[in-house]
Amino acid sequence: MEIKLSEQQAKEILGEIRLVNTKERIDRDTGELLQTVYNIGSPNLEGGTFAVRLEGNKPCNIKPFGLVKLVNPTYAPRAEGGTLPNGQTWTRIAENFNADDVLPLDDSQKIADENGEAIDQKKNEPNKEPVGAGGSKK
Repeated sequence: MEIKLSEQQAKEILGEIRLVNTKERIDRDTGELLQTVYNIGSPNLEGGTFAVRLEGNKPCNIKPFGLVKLVNPTYAPRAEGGTLPNGQTWTRIAENFNADDVLPLDDSQKIADENGEAIDQKKNEPNKEPVGAGGSKK
């Protein structure tokens, strides 16, 4: 079962979501990127994180712990269960979210620009003149 969510619904359910980390699956023979798994942190989920698996060769361009948004998010809960060593069984509903893509919330959350050049965050900060040991500049 998958339930499509609007951007507003996803924001209400998940809250402010951040990229925790990524894991890339690479073909050993060709070196081609096959899949990227995005681990997303959400303050509103019981477990705190969920994974979004994206197929294809697009590497992650989001700063660690950067704010993210999901493209075409869906809620797809699944049942989990097992048997404990003492024979007792357990079941639970696992929260599961999917998306067509994971993007930075805005340009300040990116690692590189469209040309692949690293974004220097210090360029975007206002110039602050350091004050030396002698006090202010005359």
